[in-house]
Amino acid sequence: MRSLRLTHFPLRPRGGPPGGAPKLSADEQRARLAAIRALRRSRQGRYDEARDLFADAARLDPALDLSSAPSFWELPRAAHDAAVAGYEQAGRDRDASRLVAVIRRRFRPRLVAAPSHIAQLRTAEE
Repeated sequence: MRSLRLTHFPLRPRGGPPGGAPKLSADEQRARLAAIRALRRSRQGRYDEARDLFADAARLDPALDLSSAPSFWELPRAAHDAAVAGYEQAGRDRDASRLVAVIRRRFRPRLVAAPSHIAQLRTAEE
């Protein structure tokens, strides 16, 4: 398992300065540490603890985008739901709604084309 360190956490406030890591306040650093702990708890399947840590991170840094955390989109779906619940618990309903929309778009069912040999059998039967 990869180790996540604060220096490798590319989260920055939305609209923050591009390139280079901006100076982080103490609350922003604590928020990123809470988000890292939430990611770890999510990988362990401890989603209630992850939700609380996501909420702590969202409260500590109101500009923090949890979905930009490293490996966030590689987590199980339940972890994404924990992040949404964390946003809601922190009172960031707008961010929770945005994340729900992104999750629905990323994980929506897609049509799968039938393999060519099955399509040929269907046309042969007709």
